Order: sequence, then C-alpha cells, then structure tokens
Amino acid sequence: MTSIGSSTMHKVVSKNSSSKAPTPVRKKKPPMGGGSGGSMSRSGSGGALSQMGAAKRTPGSRTPRTPGGGRAIEKPRGAAAPIQPATLSAPEAARLAMIPLEDALDDIRSLVLLASGGRPGGGAGLRAPHTASTSRMRMGAAGDVAVCVATLGPRRTLLPAGVSKKMGEALRSAGRNAVPPPGREGALFMLRALCEQCGAPAEPHVVPLLPCVLLECGHGSGAVRDAAEDAARALVALAHPRAIVPLILPALYRVLGRRESDWRTKHAALRLLIQLAAREPAIIGRALPKIVPSVSAQVWDTKQQVVRAAHDALLACCLCNNNTDVAPAVPAVVNAIMKPTETVAALEKLMATTFVSAVDSSTLAVLCPILSRGLKEKMALNKRMASIVIENMSRLVNRPGDVAPFGPLLVPELRRVVENVQFEDMRDVAMGALKTLTTALGHASVEAAVAAAMTMEAEELAKEQAAIEAERAENDQIEADRRKQEEEEKRQWKEAMDAQRELDRLAEIELKEKVEAENLVKELAKTYVKGKTGKCQGCGLKKCPKGCLFY
Repeated sequence: MTSIGSSTMHKVVSKNSSSKAPTPVRKKKPPMGGGSGGSMSRSGSGGALSQMGAAKRTPGSRTPRTPGGGRAIEKPRGAAAPIQPATLSAPEAARLAMIPLEDALDDIRSLVLLASGGRPGGGAGLRAPHTASTSRMRMGAAGDVAVCVATLGPRRTLLPAGVSKKMGEALRSAGRNAVPPPGREGALFMLRALCEQCGAPAEPHVVPLLPCVLLECGHGSGAVRDAAEDAARALVALAHPRAIVPLILPALYRVLGRRESDWRTKHAALRLLIQLAAREPAIIGRALPKIVPSVSAQVWDTKQQVVRAAHDALLACCLCNNNTDVAPAVPAVVNAIMKPTETVAALEKLMATTFVSAVDSSTLAVLCPILSRGLKEKMALNKRMASIVIENMSRLVNRPGDVAPFGPLLVPELRRVVENVQFEDMRDVAMGALKTLTTALGHASVEAAVAAAMTMEAEELAKEQAAIEAERAENDQIEADRRKQEEEEKRQWKEAMDAQRELDRLAEIELKEKVEAENLVKELAKTYVKGKTGKCQGCGLKKCPKGCLFY
C-alpha cells in the first residue's frame, strides 16, 4: 500500500479541518537484539543478532563488483580446522622411537584400521567398516596416524605400515568392490592429516592422489565431499611450486575437460585454481594459454555454481598476468567472456589502453578470445576497434612463438574482414592489422600467414578429432567391459539358479522318499497285531487261541 507523505497529509488536514484528526503513525519497534536488554542471541551476547542483521542484504544493497564492472570473487566454504590427534600427543608419540620398529608399525596399522572405520582386532577393514564409528573418531585416529608418521618419518612408516596402500585402495576402488563412505572419509582424513602434520616429507606420497581426491568431491555422501574438498585444499597448499605445472594443473584440466565429470568436481577444481592463483601468481600467469580455454568452456555449464566458480577462477587467473597495461581492462575482458553481449564494452576498454610493455603469450591468451569475437561482430565499427587493438598489440610481440598459437584464431577472421567489409577505410585498418600480425608471426607475406594459420587449424582439428576418437574408443571399451561383466554376472546367476533348482529337486525327491517310508511304516503298523511286548493286542497272549479274533 502506498504511504502518504508529510506534505500530502498537511494538505489533507488543512482542506478538511472540520474532519477527524488523522491517526498518529506508530513508531517501529527496534530490531531484536538491538538494545542492551532483551537479547535473544544463542551465545548470550547482546550484539550477535544485531551483527547478523547488519550482515544481511538490504533491499537497496547490491552484490559487490570489481572496478571493471564484473562480479566480485565469491568467498569459498570456510577452511576446516587442522586435524588434532585423539589419543597421542607429541611426547607420547616420541616414545614410539624407543620401541622396536615392528611394534610401532603394528600400532600404526591398528590406528589406520580405526581411522578407516574398523575395530582393531575385530577383522573389519576398509571394506567392512564398523557401524558405530563416527566422523569424529575417524578424524582423531587420522590425527594419531599423522603424528606417528611425523615422529618416525614418512619413509619408515607410510609404505611398511601400509598407510599409502590403504589410502590408495579406498580412493581408487569403484563398482561392486567400492569402499563404503566411512572408509573413504577416513582415507581423506588421513590424507589431510599427513599434509598438515608431516609437511614436505609426505608430499611424494600424497600429491599423486589428487585426481582421486577430486573425483571424491562428487561423491553422493556430503561428509565425503566435504572431506575431499578439505583434503584437496591441503594437497594444493603442500605441493611444491615445481609440481604445479606437471602434476596439479593436468589433473584440473582433465576434470574440466571430461563431459561426464560431476558438477561438484568441476566446482572444486575451479576453486583450486583460485587457490593456486593466490599462492603462485607467476606460475599461473605463464600457464594462462592453457588455463583460459579450459576455464572458458565452463561458462556454458548448466549449473550456476559452476558458472560462478568459472568467473571467479577466470578473473583470479587473468589478474596473474604481469602486463600492467592490460591489468585495468582484465575485469571487463572477463565479463565479456562470461557474457558475449559485453564484448563491445570490453573492446572500448581495450581501445583506451596504451600498449607500452611487451606482449607475451599470457597477455594474448587473455585478449585473443575477445578480439576474435569482436571481429565476428555484425557492426563494422566493432570490427574496426578489434582490428586497431590487434595492430597495436602485435607491434609489441617480441617472439613469434608467443603469438603462433593464436594465429589460427585471428588471421582467418582478419582476412574475412578485409574481403567482406564494404567500407574502404575499415578494410584498410583490417589490412594493416593483418600485415602487422603477419610480421609478428614471422611470415614474409599475408598469404603465407593465412596458409600457416589454415595448416595449424587443420592440425588442431586433427588433434581434436583424434581426441574425440580416443574418447569414443575408451567409452566403447568401457561399454564392452560393462557388457562383458553383465554377461558374466548373468551366466553366474544362471548357473546359481540351475544349481538351486537341482538342489530343490533333490530335496523334493528326498522328502518324497521320506514321506513314503513313513507311510509304509504306518501301514505295517496297522497290519501287525502284536504290541511292543510281543503279546497279541486282542487276547493279550503271546500265542493266540482259536477263539482270538486275530487267530
């Protein structure tokens, strides 16, 4: 209902002075917890609910945005507290070094079994976790295992005690032999505890398990998903910088590139990229030519959580670029990658950029997707802006190898602009950009650049086709193995059913023979006149006289 202002109310009262005076407006009550008394906060403090109310979004507030107009990076789920041991402290764990190594390894095996959800000495392992085990118990046991390993050394304990083997079995198992969720959660707890307690000495044993941990981020159990996310963050925080490019990034690319990956797994991989960008910006900046295409493909995902995480990861990674000229335009470029309708705004931002620093492959990886899209715009003015930016950028390329991967993306589009645009001045601008780009690519003529671009494009298509064929062959092999397994299960089931039918038939025959034997005994008992004592049931004598009924 529309409220009446004070000036309007004054006019109404002055016009109708003889009418009834207006009802005074009631004052609103202060919010709960806002005053000093009457607080209803759960913790008992007077300002808890007031702070909570202040943190809520008001109707006039907006989502925080970056200076370039894009959405700000969202905060991830809060980091879990470090895992603490349940029974072993540092002095108690130091006593393990005083006892024989085999006895210490037996104690570690018992703790591993307890962390996996089993009971030491009860014969229950990872594949048969104890139902009474809780997450708190498994986490405490994992902390005990990590303290023991840190005290005795990973080289002396992880392999001899079977800790690495147990974690690998729990995380790699699948299908009918899959480890239950409690066992998987316990393995992830041990993995995170080793990262937190042991540090760098445990890195060779835990970092190779990152692909398995990422797959667990899409598990059906919420507890397993949370444990997997915490373990993945601990792994990335522990990994050596030299392991990022050969081990961690390929695992993330593999998750983002697979169509059948769960959306939670993709979300976790994107959050790890943000963590890597904050930790090692120089390494991520050099890896942008591979990161940008892989993350940009997630923009069209059906899950909004993945789309938002892709925006955050793309913004965080692109800000790792060391080119100070492009840095102010990065938020607008990322926003244009997320929303194609913002391409013109990004081109205008780039038009206002003065290129002074040298342009390398990471800078080209950030700008080329938008420039290629700008060359495909319907309006010739937008194509002209893209051509000018390409020409200015190409003049500062020092090495042809930096721009070579992006030649197939820009050269054909510039050639189409030169051939199809009807305005002569715009064709001249596009031709100048094409010649400058040709020089940056290291070719003698435009025709050579176009031919090289077409060759590289054909090679890329061949690689993509080969990858598609390999993926199809892998899927066919998986389908064939699944069909073979189903046929084997059907055969075993048929054999089991036939054996059961035969057993039922034999049991039925045996029961029939038994019933017939019992009936025969009953018939014989009816015709036999002697009792158990041997006397006749009619006369009571052992030898019946002539007058007996049974004589």
